[in-house]
Amino acid sequence: MLVCSVIFSCACSKETNNSNEENVFTYWIGSSTVPCTGVAPMQCMQVKKGVDFEALEWTYFYDTIKGFDYEPGYVYKLKVKEEKIPLDQVPADASSIKYTLIEMLEKKIQTGTLLNDIWVLEKMASGTIPNKNGIGRQAQIEINVSEKKFYGNDGCNNMRGTILKVDSENLQFNGVATTKMACPDMGNSYKFTQALEKTTSYKIDGLKLLFFDVDGKELLQFKKVD
Repeated sequence: MLVCSVIFSCACSKETNNSNEENVFTYWIGSSTVPCTGVAPMQCMQVKKGVDFEALEWTYFYDTIKGFDYEPGYVYKLKVKEEKIPLDQVPADASSIKYTLIEMLEKKIQTGTLLNDIWVLEKMASGTIPNKNGIGRQAQIEINVSEKKFYGNDGCNNMRGTILKVDSENLQFNGVATTKMACPDMGNSYKFTQALEKTTSYKIDGLKLLFFDVDGKELLQFKKVD
């Protein structure tokens, strides 16, 4: 799933694809690579080609851009030159187009990357927390925005799942899968995972992370792990 919630004010301008420079185009590069299959399984950059960011769809980019050093966590706007390589000079299974960076126009951090960390549960709406069982574990969540995944435990069982939506305010988890160990505090563990499934938005306040439901009611409060 190709998702990137970044808004560029310049994306809707009347800029054209550098008409004075032959075969030079605007490229947008996504903040994370994704699994893809070329000659073999690999990681591909996500690319939009054209000026209007919002109107374009992300596509897999199976090649490299000469002179461009990719760093995950950022969305880039580039000026890229495309040059056709003579067929008799194209290596086997390689692209017939050479991509060269002309200019980096923008580099902006991907919205939501501040979520990338391990967060320990401090408070639930019920006033209690499933923070310990017989082996002293604490309920916590580890969020990986670029992979759209989360991990952790509910105070008893390990858990994992995927992130359905994330931007500067909104956050939705796509189900919570847990292991099946029985613990004394299963009721609060269940309330914790239910709260995750009800989460629709979040707020980061210093080292605190707050989750809210669709009505803006606070569900969970976490503290960043140092």
